[in-house]
Amino acid sequence: MKYELIHDSIAGQVFEKVSAEEKKRRTITNWLDNRYKQHLAQSNFLNRRDFEYIKDTLPSIRLHKDVEDFISESRRRIWIKEGLIALLITAILALLVGFLLYMNRSRQQQARLLAVNTFKEGQIIAKQNPSKGIQQMKAAQAILQEPIYEDILIEAYRNNVFGTADSLDLPMNAAAFSQNGHYLAALSSTTNNVLLYQWQQNQYSLKDSLSGIDNTSYELLFTPKDNYLFLGSTDRKAHLWEVNNWSNHLEYPKETTDEHFKINAIAFAPQKNLIAAVDDHYLRIWEQNGNQLVNTRFSKSISALCFSSNEKALYLGDKSGRLERFDLENKSTKEIHTFSEEIDQILPAPDGNYFYIQTNQLIWVGFEKEGIEEENPFIALEYPITKMQLDASGKLMLLGDTNGLIYLYRTDTGRLLNTLKGHQHPIVGLAFQEERNSIQSISSDGEIRTWEYPHHLATLSIKSDFTPHTIQVDSHFIFTTNFINGIQDYDQLGHPIDLPYQLNGEGYGAMVLNKENAYVADNLGKLNLLKWSSEGIDTLIQLTSFEQEIQTIHFIAATNQLLVSFRKTPFLQIYDLNKKLNSPINVPFKPIKTWDTHPRQAEIILQKDKQTVLRFSLAEQMTIDRFQVSGAIKNVWYSSEGNLLFLFTEEGLSQINLATKEEIRLPSTVELNKAFWIMPIENNTHYLAIARDGKVDIRDAQTGDLKRALFFDFYDLMDQFSSFSYDEIYNRLIMTTTDGEIHFWKLARQSLDKL
Repeated sequence: MKYELIHDSIAGQVFEKVSAEEKKRRTITNWLDNRYKQHLAQSNFLNRRDFEYIKDTLPSIRLHKDVEDFISESRRRIWIKEGLIALLITAILALLVGFLLYMNRSRQQQARLLAVNTFKEGQIIAKQNPSKGIQQMKAAQAILQEPIYEDILIEAYRNNVFGTADSLDLPMNAAAFSQNGHYLAALSSTTNNVLLYQWQQNQYSLKDSLSGIDNTSYELLFTPKDNYLFLGSTDRKAHLWEVNNWSNHLEYPKETTDEHFKINAIAFAPQKNLIAAVDDHYLRIWEQNGNQLVNTRFSKSISALCFSSNEKALYLGDKSGRLERFDLENKSTKEIHTFSEEIDQILPAPDGNYFYIQTNQLIWVGFEKEGIEEENPFIALEYPITKMQLDASGKLMLLGDTNGLIYLYRTDTGRLLNTLKGHQHPIVGLAFQEERNSIQSISSDGEIRTWEYPHHLATLSIKSDFTPHTIQVDSHFIFTTNFINGIQDYDQLGHPIDLPYQLNGEGYGAMVLNKENAYVADNLGKLNLLKWSSEGIDTLIQLTSFEQEIQTIHFIAATNQLLVSFRKTPFLQIYDLNKKLNSPINVPFKPIKTWDTHPRQAEIILQKDKQTVLRFSLAEQMTIDRFQVSGAIKNVWYSSEGNLLFLFTEEGLSQINLATKEEIRLPSTVELNKAFWIMPIENNTHYLAIARDGKVDIRDAQTGDLKRALFFDFYDLMDQFSSFSYDEIYNRLIMTTTDGEIHFWKLARQSLDKL
């Protein structure tokens, strides 16, 4: 009985469940029939919400074919509608994105066009206001980031079209700059006084007016060492002011005379404190205390003069073109040469062995012993010369002309280095301001221009009897080695300290510095320790002998060892500076020409063959990595951290990340595939690319960003080129030539970012 009741209860629950599902199917079936009838009457189809309502029940019910077709058509229409909506939204989004891209590109094009126009405007502005024009070009170039504009900037820099301009607002008929650049003395055609200007806050400001002059003045100069300001005028007197005490004013002669005495030229002898002045026919010389030593009349009108190097004679030029030497001891005159034009200026060279003579548009060279060397002029200009000036070394000459142009020449070759354009009136004053690394000029309208110092001339040159094989520089000395007479050391000014140092072999080749020691190899394979002090080389001690010619020596900082390669055998040797032991390493390669040591570990990178480099572990004596490159290898080196490798090949410069093995080609203003040489500098944080025409790039080794763009004048030296190296201590580029010359170029204050 109990069992029957339970069975009936379960059956009832099943019946109720089945009845509920059946009810829902009937309800959905009836609902669909009604929607189909509405469709027939009103053409309505099912929507997405209707399908959500019937989706669970629809698979379990049986419908008339017309209703099924109705459902299928409804589903198709929903798909079409939703597809069209999605397509419309996609189209709208695409149009919006396209519009935004168009607007962005349009803004970029407008910005680029604006930058191009700004750059072109900067080029125009630079002709009148070079400093402002260069700044505007640099700002535009930063936006454009295109090499062509960088080249234009470099060319502008090379041509010195960026002299900053200032004006004294007065016409000037003569002017003189002090050697240190602190003072400018100017003679205006509107006043009889000497206007004294002082350099303050990057410009000249009027400091004083030196009175006591009766008539218009013609000649003035600052004496050597800037002790005095010397002036000659039409008031029959020469005037001398003490620079440190401007109130101390001396006149020569002390008494006014009735004789005609319009001073045409003046000169000062600093050793004997002699004052010299010439007028049309007279030469007068005084001691500084006023005592007159010479008062001699000449048949020709004198126009120029200068003292000889020993101050025992004067060189005089007259208006007929005759050059004479006047002996101060016996008061005798000797004719040296006769030119076809009036002599306007005579300027002595700093070493005193020769002097320059200017006649109208020509410059001639005269020698104290030989006289005039030849008939051909040293320099010829297109316009008459108004001013001539030498730098302290005598290697550079400035010439100003009546057209406002300034020419920069090398005196050893007579080569024109630059033409400085900016003045519109005749040049009346020129100066090399070496303390400020600049050139200054003033024209007759009172405009003053300051030009960047001529960076492309070697700041130091050493003449050696033999071609240097190796150059090493420390804070006190410059060491060179050669295969003929050994080691020569110089001070930082290029003066030799000791006689060439020889031992064992006939000469010396490889050398490396380490603090106050140097390790140098002679040509018999002996490794020597060189010690020096503040006085120069002290001792040269033989450490060991390899009995074969050594090619290079590298210092391994990580292990305090020397790594030696040889000229003819494919081996490396390690010399331990702590244990004093030779440790041979067999490296089965051709004689190694290009290699570098890792800055932090016992590892080297070396060239295996023409297009292959290897990373080699010195500790494990095995190859770590191998890199194949497309062009012939010229140089290879590690970065300062040792995580990057740089390869200079015939194809250019590449950077290889040693962790990822990724290779990146680095950019350069200098065409790297035409670069003459590339080398790491500044502890391998930058690289320096050199081209034959003198263009030099300094770029960040990590990013390739340009840091400095330089131009050096070594084109004439390339035929005798021997090697390039870099002096990290004094930031100098060093070039050696086969005729034994060593040239140093300072890399400081020569960059576009410091204009």
